[in-house]
Amino acid sequence: MIFHSMTNNKIMKTIDLKSLLAQKSYPEAGNFIFNDIKDSIINQDKIILDMRDVLSVPTMFLNTSFGAIIEEFGTEKLKECIGFKNITKSQVERIQKYLIDFNQVIKNNLNN
Repeated sequence: MIFHSMTNNKIMKTIDLKSLLAQKSYPEAGNFIFNDIKDSIINQDKIILDMRDVLSVPTMFLNTSFGAIIEEFGTEKLKECIGFKNITKSQVERIQKYLIDFNQVIKNNLNN
């Protein structure tokens, strides 16, 4: 499910990640989120991912969503336009670790 709201003349889109992951393969769900985040960056809007009842955040999903955004726009743009609700401590730690590891891979590739 996707919900839209307005705050300070900016669209805030809330995405129920559990239902998205149930409807699509992990790479397809990641591509869907990538496109929404990309649009939000361009339009200076915000995406909220509702993590309620999400049991895991698979790497295949993260690579095609957050990883692709980082490659195109950088980590700071990702952090500026995305937020979370109903997120657990373990999900926060998983996403933080992914961002650190992904940025290290990019840094290593640039140095080679």
